Amino acid sequence: MKLNQLENRRKKIVLWLGGILGVLAVLLLSGFGWQTAVSTQTHTNYPPPGNLIAVDCHTMHLYCIGEGSPTVVLESGLGETLLNWSKVQTETAVFTRTCSYDRAGFGWSEPVDDPVFSPQVADMLHTLLQNAGESAPYVLVGHSAGGIHVRNFAHQYPNDVAGIVLVDSSHDNQRAEDPAEGNNPLLTLCQAIAPFGIVRALNLAEEGADANPHLTAEQQNTLIALTNQTHFCHATANEETAADTDMRQPHLKPLGDLHLTVLTATQTVNQLADEMPPELIAQVNELWTAKQLELVALSTNSTQILATESAHYIQYDQPELVIEAIQQMVLLANASE
Repeated sequence: MKLNQLENRRKKIVLWLGGILGVLAVLLLSGFGWQTAVSTQTHTNYPPPGNLIAVDCHTMHLYCIGEGSPTVVLESGLGETLLNWSKVQTETAVFTRTCSYDRAGFGWSEPVDDPVFSPQVADMLHTLLQNAGESAPYVLVGHSAGGIHVRNFAHQYPNDVAGIVLVDSSHDNQRAEDPAEGNNPLLTLCQAIAPFGIVRALNLAEEGADANPHLTAEQQNTLIALTNQTHFCHATANEETAADTDMRQPHLKPLGDLHLTVLTATQTVNQLADEMPPELIAQVNELWTAKQLELVALSTNSTQILATESAHYIQYDQPELVIEAIQQMVLLANASE
């Protein structure tokens, strides 16, 4: 009797677990189908503002407006799309030609399988501009990790660069003393659940869209849709992997007498006041100030501008500073011809 009861109980448990697994499988398959269908329609529902250009074996998105020389090229920070520059690009295009673009796997650019390290980013950007018929010289503008990419571009293609504007740029060895980060568990989880529509269902992309106060409602919806693409988490993980190498370089490469403007935000660490003790904030601020001064010293023809009302995204908090710095660089470049 007891054996029969145990056997019946076991069967019920098996049936119960099987039912749960079956429901879970149906939900995952439904989520996968929904995510695939919606992600596939993203570029149809939200067409790119620029052109898709062949670079090696995939396409990249380049958006250029305005007329004049030198051409300004805007390089975004880690994991960002060209919408990051919406206000700056529109107003810079009033006085010269201005281009922004999406790195591989972001915005409207096709993804790649492996991490793309900064020297490769510079090569891909150079090929993109060439294949699109955009003429040098360029004024390069790099925000955050994008600052490393534009400096590598200047080293690899010095004859094509008229000047550089760094916008609270990352430093080439700012992670040198940190332990190796390895795989970010959140990004690993993101990659695992994204194909099943879970990231989309949780509306995790909305926070990033809300961060830029200069986006229109349509641009915010576009950014959310682009961020919800299945490959976004993988692309971000690739960029994190590459950044962990790009920011552990043993020394900085000088830029000679190239025109260089370094915009430095003074409120980046202060906005973390609720998460960090005061003594640590002071220490990090001191370190960041020193790193920014090292960037200023890369050129004998440089200047530093402090963005005293800005956190890390100066192009959001004080876009007029970025636009004015670009305009001054364009004037310097034209005067040097």
